[in-house]
Amino acid sequence: MNLLSKSCLALGIISFLSNLISSSGEPEDDQPQVWTKKENEKWRDQYIEGMGHEIYRCQLSPYFENKYFSEVVQELYKKLRAIVFALEVKCNNKAIIRLNPADFVINNINENEI
Repeated sequence: MNLLSKSCLALGIISFLSNLISSSGEPEDDQPQVWTKKENEKWRDQYIEGMGHEIYRCQLSPYFENKYFSEVVQELYKKLRAIVFALEVKCNNKAIIRLNPADFVINNINENEI
């Protein structure tokens, strides 16, 4: 219910989050255009472009052992243009998600399944 109530304050948040966590695939050129282009409907182009951005979970490489989260973020963005914004750490068989823990030193990557 919390997300539903947030959608009253931030219009489009449900679509935004839904598109981030699901793949849409690439549009095919032979598909007929459903929408006609109008000057005041640029939001459609922005919406379609935004559908290309997705969230993925992946195991962190041991290469990043003993580095600060902020260092990892910078390096991955420079090399891959990937935006890392959170860590999932397993502790006592429980997953803990930390959003932007900039000063967090990453250690025991394999043991903690980071």
